[in-house]
Amino acid sequence: MILAETESRGVADRRVSWGALLKLPQTWGAIVSKALTDPVWFFITDWFPIYLVAKGISLKSGLIAVWVPFIAADLGNFFGGAASGFLIKRGWSLGAARKALVVFGGFGVTLLIPTIFTMNLSQSRRCLDWRHFVTRRSRRIANVLPSDLFTGGSVASVSASAEPARGSGRSSRLS
Repeated sequence: MILAETESRGVADRRVSWGALLKLPQTWGAIVSKALTDPVWFFITDWFPIYLVAKGISLKSGLIAVWVPFIAADLGNFFGGAASGFLIKRGWSLGAARKALVVFGGFGVTLLIPTIFTMNLSQSRRCLDWRHFVTRRSRRIANVLPSDLFTGGSVASVSASAEPARGSGRSSRLS
């Protein structure tokens, strides 16, 4: 249905070369928006329990610190779309509303800094909760930026270039 509507409007859905995409500031914006939030998210999801043990906190006592930030992240996912919609209803352009949330989330990563200086599990967890909430809210928006900025033939390419390869050691196949 989407392709039929696109064709009926006479919009060509052509693929753009990688060279042409990399010359666009929008492509770099999508890459930077993911680069601000993804590394810290992957650290937390993959290494946080080991980090707690290294700080001298047993996993049994740190159990709440491991799962509560993920609840905050889920709430951030929901509020990301709501916050963007709120700003758009207040007269912000789509691009400005999305970019503001991504930039705010990039600064939210700094909420991890206090966790280095405290041995208090409760304080560390609160910093992580807020960091997860803020950055997941912006990450949700960062995931839709390519669809806001590019035509159908380029969205998958830009989305894939902004997404780190994970898992099996193979890089993802880019369109």
